[in-house]
Amino acid sequence: MERQQKVRKNNISRVARLKKQKRKRRISLLICGVLVIGIGFFIGYKLYIKNKCKDLGYAVEHYLTSKKADNGLLRVQNMTLVFSDDTTAIVKAYGLSKEEPHEKSAVEGMFRKDSLDSWDLESTTLLNTLS
Repeated sequence: MERQQKVRKNNISRVARLKKQKRKRRISLLICGVLVIGIGFFIGYKLYIKNKCKDLGYAVEHYLTSKKADNGLLRVQNMTLVFSDDTTAIVKAYGLSKEEPHEKSAVEGMFRKDSLDSWDLESTTLLNTLS
């Protein structure tokens, strides 16, 4: 009798241990799956932006309104190409500044082509604040 109770107790603890291991395995697989999908979306987004930035107009709009630009704009209202060759472009962009009171301002950005033929922002210069 005592032996049967001991065997039942061991079987119950073994079953509980196996259930716990199975639950841990499922949780770890779920975490790994979510991590892989998240990294995939991040890399896909970056490649999408790089592909879209092959157009200089889109690159100016994207980089001067993103957090990457020091003297960024809320929205590019007008842009003028100052200089351009195969690998370098200098663009003057006009719009509202990000800092309040959101005055009209002009920013000059220097863009350079990378190995994927997309335009990357190298530097920005705040030209003036227009009234």
